[in-house]
Amino acid sequence: MLDLRRLTIAHNPGISPEIGSALEQAGAVCLESQGHLPGEGLGVTGSTQQVYRVTWTRATPQAFRGWNDPVEAVEDGAAGIAVMLFNVLLEQLVILRSRRGTGFDYFLGDRKTADMTEAEEAVTTSLAPLLLDEQLTVRGRLEVSGIMSGTDTQISGRVNQKLLQTNASDHLGIPAYVIVVEFGRPIAEVRKK
Repeated sequence: MLDLRRLTIAHNPGISPEIGSALEQAGAVCLESQGHLPGEGLGVTGSTQQVYRVTWTRATPQAFRGWNDPVEAVEDGAAGIAVMLFNVLLEQLVILRSRRGTGFDYFLGDRKTADMTEAEEAVTTSLAPLLLDEQLTVRGRLEVSGIMSGTDTQISGRVNQKLLQTNASDHLGIPAYVIVVEFGRPIAEVRKK
């Protein structure tokens, strides 16, 4: 189960409860605007083939008015689903928001400091001032995109575009994950680079 309501607690060190609440609400607006209700199945394709039930707090009329810009709603709603999916799928947490120009959205990681690769240790050390001694280890990069309603060809095209975008940070030497969430069916395609 992917419970978007968990975004509102401090489970992911790189997402405050307030940001998590906004991501959940954006996801709810996108899903409900496509006729879905809490408990709907989300098909995951690409690196894995699974179906997860997704639940959330129902969107209010005020939430629909507040997320009236579909581009922002889809971007943030897809981020919320991606974060929860990676929490479950890889047991990875979002530990830090990336900056523009890096080619990805979030640093993924965990609270295990053992078994670090050389690249993970180098990235974790370079980000130490931002990680604030919370015993976090950087394990990967996450790039997220969303489509309100699209074809398989559009989704695959977006995945390939986002995989290329992550080239800007390949020098870090840690894996890159791309996820494209399509709200119409709903489905999420996940790829690892």
